[in-house]
Amino acid sequence: MGDSEAQPLLDSTEVMKNMTGKIDTDSTVAAIDQAAIVLRSTLFALGQILLTLVFTPLGLATLTLPYRTRYRVIMQWAFLNIWWLEVTCGLRHRVEGLENIPERASIVLCKHQSTWETLVLHRYFSPRHGY
Repeated sequence: MGDSEAQPLLDSTEVMKNMTGKIDTDSTVAAIDQAAIVLRSTLFALGQILLTLVFTPLGLATLTLPYRTRYRVIMQWAFLNIWWLEVTCGLRHRVEGLENIPERASIVLCKHQSTWETLVLHRYFSPRHGY
């Protein structure tokens, strides 16, 4: 380290160049993908907050109504959140084995991996007795 002169910093386009001197399009695409993920996630979060602000007083207003009516109104929040997640983030799902769900009263045990399945399970396991 005989030189006391500092090395100049590279600008962002220099950092993105690969060995051939071309801009690394993979890095550019990755940066754009990351920005899109943040934007789409933010849009989903804002929509979810808005839905919650609408459905909280609506849900409280249904407390004196019969269970069936309350359930239908409140579950719209979950269904709209699932729809909004699909629209904003492109998250889609497919369920296999629906024919194996019994018609009689049952206990469903789930190993929750995320909040998403808490919303989706109501679509497939709605209350059947006392409803």
